[in-house]
Amino acid sequence: MVAQTLFDEAEEALVGVIDARRLYVDLSDYAVGDDFTGAGTQTTCPSAYGYSFAGGSTEDGGGHFLFSEGMTEQSVWRDWLIRLIIGAPKWTEPVKTCQRPKAILLETGTGSPPLQSQIRSITVARIGQLVLLALPAEVTTMAGRRLRDTVMRELGDWAEHIVLVGYANGYAGYITTPEEYGLQQYEGGHTLHGRWTLARVSADRQSIGTSAGVRRCRRKRIALRRLARTVRGPCLTRKRDEAATRWRGAGRCSDSNGRSVRSGRHGDCAILVGESYGQFPQEGQLPFG
Repeated sequence: MVAQTLFDEAEEALVGVIDARRLYVDLSDYAVGDDFTGAGTQTTCPSAYGYSFAGGSTEDGGGHFLFSEGMTEQSVWRDWLIRLIIGAPKWTEPVKTCQRPKAILLETGTGSPPLQSQIRSITVARIGQLVLLALPAEVTTMAGRRLRDTVMRELGDWAEHIVLVGYANGYAGYITTPEEYGLQQYEGGHTLHGRWTLARVSADRQSIGTSAGVRRCRRKRIALRRLARTVRGPCLTRKRDEAATRWRGAGRCSDSNGRSVRSGRHGDCAILVGESYGQFPQEGQLPFG
């Protein structure tokens, strides 16, 4: 009923282009520059849950009694108990250092294969004058404001409204601001890729936000080339390949005839959403292996 009421009372029609851009990004070890961190070049981390994740949100009644929000000190006996009960692997020092000040509950981003996919989908969609920012995570209020501001600065005058869409095309916990992450409340403990997750996503949003502002090209291959120029380091599936793209190896991609195409540092592939250039990985799958 509420949705119907809002629809009936709407006064502005969405008019114009329908378009979208999507990236698959490896967030396990991705550099992001000072323009987005304000603290020099930093990197994201292999995914890990913090003690405060197990402590739960106080507003929602809390979590396990052995844990609480704000925990940043690693506990030997808690770690021993976790490994005993659930058989979790011991956290590693490089991930612990990268994720600081998080006390590591469960490290899921290392191992071969890791317990959790490190490849995340990031999407900017355009419906007329409306922009949709889609992430596979829940974004805090302040992190969402910063994301919206970053993308809107890259778009033209046509963009009048912007909506952040969480839990889209996957699930990757939370995205918090660096300040919120440092507090290690529940949301910080559930920010899987570390303090600089928001900065990395903002950088990717800026790139594909610029691409989304380009008018629809008559030829699909031109649209793909424009997308490729706005994204650093991805390998590109080409228009002439009618069959589904096959994903090969962490450092390279191939076309339907097995020919190697451009590859990035993490082997990410950029694909124009809605066109038959290739098959997207299904939930839980890595685009290599």
